[in-house]
Amino acid sequence: MIREIGDHVVYEDSRRVGYPVDMEALAKEANYRVDRLGELLGLSSRTLQRYFITGLGVKPKYWLREQRMRNLYQLLSEGRTLDEAAARVGLQRYDYLAREVQFFEGITPEELFLETESKGEGSSKEGSSLNHPRSVETMVSPSPGTGSAF
Repeated sequence: MIREIGDHVVYEDSRRVGYPVDMEALAKEANYRVDRLGELLGLSSRTLQRYFITGLGVKPKYWLREQRMRNLYQLLSEGRTLDEAAARVGLQRYDYLAREVQFFEGITPEELFLETESKGEGSSKEGSSLNHPRSVETMVSPSPGTGSAF
């Protein structure tokens, strides 16, 4: 099952020892690819999709896109150049980078770079929702009294 625990998304499997798995770290390891994420978890793409929809209310591809943008923003806020940050999250082609930034932030990559640069080093968007109205935080609200989304 995939679910939120505090500020983190985790995968828990009662059949395996050593879980839960930090999904944010696994997203980076999978290079933000759904098929690779499924391989790393030992799940079929259909099972992975079912777990995400049940647990978070979004498809794994959307969640991975959002994680990629969070990582891009973090790298920019650490002082990386736009080219370096984009390459590290697998967005080497400018048209892909521009499409993703426009979708989630509603601005150009250059505007995003200037925004993070003006906030100074060490600042981050961590913990806040992305600007896009369909971000995971706006789609998943905790159940009353449980502290988790389920």
